[in-house]
Amino acid sequence: MIHLRNRSRPERRKGAALTEFAICVPVLAIFLYGTMEVCEMIYLRNALTLSAYEGARLACRRDATATMATQRAQQICTAQQVNSPTITISPTNITNAAVGTRITVTVAAGWNANSITRFVLSSNYTFSVSSTMVRE
Repeated sequence: MIHLRNRSRPERRKGAALTEFAICVPVLAIFLYGTMEVCEMIYLRNALTLSAYEGARLACRRDATATMATQRAQQICTAQQVNSPTITISPTNITNAAVGTRITVTVAAGWNANSITRFVLSSNYTFSVSSTMVRE
């Protein structure tokens, strides 16, 4: 026996599909923006880590100056598209530092200047990464 479908039934289903869509889209949008934000945070953290490492690697050389190390860290930040980084070197005068002195390069960047979405974190958050190496 063959049953014919009632024509009113698909119309009621269209309303249910629209309701389900209206409920799911905001959830999916929040998930999408959250995923984008986490990926941006990971990228920024890795860029700062690379910048601090390269600055410290240059700073530990015998012929290096604090200006050279700062410029190298800034070059990496520029290449990685990090906006408004703050680079500090400790001790500040590495030219006269003795062999075996620990030199620390710290690179920090605010989330406000580097986020596209600013969805999860507040704009006041600052990422900071340090790299310490021993003077040659």
